[in-house]
Amino acid sequence: MAVYILVKEAPTKLEKGEAVISGPNFLEQIKANTNKAPRKKITAVNHLRQVVTDILMKYDPDGAISTTPIPFGDYEGLAFDTDFDLHDVVMKIVRRHLPALFDKYVDFHIKNRPFGVKTIFFTGSHLNSGPFTRNGINKVELKDLKKDNAANE
Repeated sequence: MAVYILVKEAPTKLEKGEAVISGPNFLEQIKANTNKAPRKKITAVNHLRQVVTDILMKYDPDGAISTTPIPFGDYEGLAFDTDFDLHDVVMKIVRRHLPALFDKYVDFHIKNRPFGVKTIFFTGSHLNSGPFTRNGINKVELKDLKKDNAANE
């Protein structure tokens, strides 16, 4: 049976059967849309809409979440230097207008974890850990896991 552990930092070395699911990271979609970004390094409505649409296509393929109610114009004209700065803007949009996407992000990574993973280290928020329970994965404390490993040796 798989278990998950809520941690502040992911372990640097993983054993066989362990995996890490980090908090939401949408840099993949931002990098995929770099060619659509304005040259002046300021946010634009169409670019932001495309990034958020790509995020939804990956993590919400059934289309339950829509970008229609998002006022992208409120985020137009914000300066950014790097993809990480743009990621902060996208995270602000998601937090404010698409909070259900966080659960879908975690659910996606649970369902697409490598075969044989029994222990998942989750670095996200406790508020976003609902998908683990819905997928039948119980929470354990790190100290309890270490006790079980010591008993098995």
